[in-house]
Amino acid sequence: MTERERHERACAFARAEAGKLLERFGLHGWHITWVFVQADMIECRQESGNDIGVWATVIPDTHRHEITITLATLRPLAAIRQTLKHELAHVLLEPLWRFVQRMIWRAPKAAQAVLRAELQEILEQTVSDVTRAVR
Repeated sequence: MTERERHERACAFARAEAGKLLERFGLHGWHITWVFVQADMIECRQESGNDIGVWATVIPDTHRHEITITLATLRPLAAIRQTLKHELAHVLLEPLWRFVQRMIWRAPKAAQAVLRAELQEILEQTVSDVTRAVR
């Protein structure tokens, strides 16, 4: 099987799973655009001097979202399902995240970086909890 065929197979699986998960999350009325990219198109960013591969990102706009996921073709299908659930949990929690961000902007400048770091840590923990709760 070629790399392209593996990618297409993973995309078909991801689209089918995404539809099921939208129902489970109660997001079936929301407009979510899924963008699946190949493994060699992984976007990298620097964090603490290390290159971090970005597997998924969410671009929010009220009830319209774009979720980009890198489908590394050698990843097991269960990992793709887990990534879909994780990103949908981010979509679900987005309004709360935006509200807290607005409150952080009102905090003294000296405290903002610490508050953002705490928010990010708590958000990821909450997303993980929601992801585990959805079967």
